[in-house]
Amino acid sequence: MLNKENNPVDNISCDLIIKKLDKLDGEIGGLKESINLIAVQSNQIDNLTSQVHALWKKYDIAFSPEGLVTQIMNFQAACPKETITRRLKELWLAYALLASIIVGLLLKKL
Repeated sequence: MLNKENNPVDNISCDLIIKKLDKLDGEIGGLKESINLIAVQSNQIDNLTSQVHALWKKYDIAFSPEGLVTQIMNFQAACPKETITRRLKELWLAYALLASIIVGLLLKKL
């Protein structure tokens, strides 16, 4: 009767099986790391998706018919642009006139 410890075929197959199991163990470890990374990335994607939805909600509220942007546009449309432009030109003309009077008075004193 042959002893299993003395049988070279059984020793080779056991060593081969152990090597293959070690290799599989390393591959399983790599798979675990990959799955953990995928879980973290999935969580980050979910977080970003909720933030994007919140931003779109704020955008929709701002540009709705009663939103702040619409109110600003309506206020600007009601602003008398021509009147303000004319008044600013009149003010600059008055500043130029005052500056020329001051320069004239300074030159007269010299």
